[in-house]
Amino acid sequence: MVKMLNLSHLSGEGDTSVLSGKQRGLAARAEYNLDALDEADEELSVVLSPELEAITPSFVLGMFGKSVKHIGDVDAFFRKYHFSAEPHLMAQIRRGAEYSLLKGDPLPF
Repeated sequence: MVKMLNLSHLSGEGDTSVLSGKQRGLAARAEYNLDALDEADEELSVVLSPELEAITPSFVLGMFGKSVKHIGDVDAFFRKYHFSAEPHLMAQIRRGAEYSLLKGDPLPF
């Protein structure tokens, strides 16, 4: 079973075209209770606002970094969390996911 995770409201339903900042990502992680979703067996379809132009690796690190660490592998993360996004957004999401597996904290703030 695939559950939908709609992130459109994070960008104000189109009011902003950029999701940025590790702290904002951490707040979104808490809002969506991703710790519990990481433990569930179900896959997640992640929906982004069609108006979104950028999602910074720092935001991805804040929101999904702990999920990637929990799963232990970037490709396995993308098998659980299915993003449907333009190629440039997918590159930013992948970069943030990859940062989460670096030793230490790549963005300590």
